[in-house]
Amino acid sequence: MLKAARIEDPSITVIIADASRMHCQLMATALRRSRYRFDVVCSATESQEALQALKEKQPDVVVIGSNLHDGPLAGFKVLRELQACRSMSKTIMLIDSSERDIVIESFRRGAHGVISRDELFETLCECVRAVHQGQIWVRAPELHFLVDALVESSPPQFLNAKGVALLTE
Repeated sequence: MLKAARIEDPSITVIIADASRMHCQLMATALRRSRYRFDVVCSATESQEALQALKEKQPDVVVIGSNLHDGPLAGFKVLRELQACRSMSKTIMLIDSSERDIVIESFRRGAHGVISRDELFETLCECVRAVHQGQIWVRAPELHFLVDALVESSPPQFLNAKGVALLTE
């Protein structure tokens, strides 16, 4: 009887960018020890360091703290640069609190997931896996922020093929 060879899932390469080396090291160690196959290839604490590592390593997923060592909200600069260079890496914004504007801006700048530091570590692992698989990660309360922002920015218009409104005011 032939046994089928077990094909293991390839590891997910990850870069961590956060404000302190200790936070980066703790996250990297915890990701490596998780039940999932994460390969943390690099960590960075400043925007330019993170961008250089991203160009060199081209990871599957990047976990970026909203605040980096070089300034408050510097993580958004990294997100913007990744979006501008059309990076294939999926990005997760690690935020200090689930403030409406921070969540919305994270997605505007190209984040594929947003997760609060208040979440359990296992939730971060699930977030990394889901984002790697092409899903968008956000908790239900933050999803409401996004839907509200979408409605506020452009009221829906129902038009036929000729551009004529189908609904009256």
